[in-house]
Amino acid sequence: MKYQPRYGAQGQSVFFADGRASRTPVAGTIPYDGGGTRNDAGDHGVPNRDFLPDADPIYYKGRFKPDEKQMVKVKVEKQRPKLDKEGQPLKDKDNKPVMETFEEEEDREITVNYFVEHIPKRAIDDAIYSDGVVGYKGWDALMRSGQVRYAINCTPCHGQSGYGGQGKAAHGMVGRGIRIDSKTGDPEGGMVGIASYHIDRLREVPDGYLFDVITNGKNSMASYGHQIRPQDRWAIVAYMRALQLSQYADEKLVDPIEKARLLGGAK
Repeated sequence: MKYQPRYGAQGQSVFFADGRASRTPVAGTIPYDGGGTRNDAGDHGVPNRDFLPDADPIYYKGRFKPDEKQMVKVKVEKQRPKLDKEGQPLKDKDNKPVMETFEEEEDREITVNYFVEHIPKRAIDDAIYSDGVVGYKGWDALMRSGQVRYAINCTPCHGQSGYGGQGKAAHGMVGRGIRIDSKTGDPEGGMVGIASYHIDRLREVPDGYLFDVITNGKNSMASYGHQIRPQDRWAIVAYMRALQLSQYADEKLVDPIEKARLLGGAK
């Protein structure tokens, strides 16, 4: 199925008037017990706490107030013909214009996002998890649930460690691909552009940003808002932060006895 003619996620289509390959649900579609944005599957006819994003934008959207459009000045690099002392265009040996680069300010409209910095308290308070033997609540439940949901929804692309990647270096099966090069024996045909969580930019973004990307997708990543409930999205965010910490923790956070054991084992 992977290699049959089909549209890719967030692809373009000349068949539809709006140019989008991904289509919105048919009017009257009945949503299942999931999703957290109205556009995922129409509207419920009766109130549903898991399907009312406007009632609590912090919990359902990861934002403490709506995005804003702002006009800003940006410097843009442009090129123009280089002139001699007499103001005439300079030519190279092939009689082509010699170009020079210059900067010019332009007005650009940007979207300012107001993502919440941390996982909302409601997500922690509502967290419930059981491993079949022991029941958990609060932060412990959120983290354990996040590990399970991450394994189901995220490891195919980003891998268990969260390093993502593609080709031979990929940590997920989608990045490695399923075809094998007959000459080298290396995997090929894997998806490109799969992000690693272990870069400064993603370590520094607000928790609300990660929630938003899971909900709406970004670049080559499809949206998961239609199939992962808001509570589970926050749980995944919590587990992603744990993965980041596991690969980039401050040495001071390590228990002295554990640190001695680790250093002793390295000798």
